[in-house]
Amino acid sequence: MAEEKPIVLKEERKRTPSGDKTCIIHNSNLKTPGQFTLLKQENWERIQNVLNIRRQTTNDAEKLTDICALIPTQYTPNVHGYHRVCYQLFTNVKSTRKRSSAVHTTSDEPSCSGAKRRKADSDAKRRKADTV
Repeated sequence: MAEEKPIVLKEERKRTPSGDKTCIIHNSNLKTPGQFTLLKQENWERIQNVLNIRRQTTNDAEKLTDICALIPTQYTPNVHGYHRVCYQLFTNVKSTRKRSSAVHTTSDEPSCSGAKRRKADSDAKRRKADTV
């Protein structure tokens, strides 16, 4: 008869079932949000930064007001956390930043699209080649 080996279970420290845990940025549109992760200080700070960005945006769709209302003023490390997908969706503010910085530019600044810039560069190269 073969010798039996005990089963060794790996201890998961930061991921727990979300029974009494709360996803503080839960997106209710997700059917299966995935695994729950307890919040760390660095995640909390990132969420707070994104919350400020979302509050300042002028686009209502990007504000995510319903999700922002879920975020507590202070977090409890053993209770508050997030689903990975909820975190990714909430903290994705690249497009919001681009639009908000475009809104804040003054009209005195010249606008130069990529196509115009490439044409200007090629014209300058052509003139330089003609002088040589």
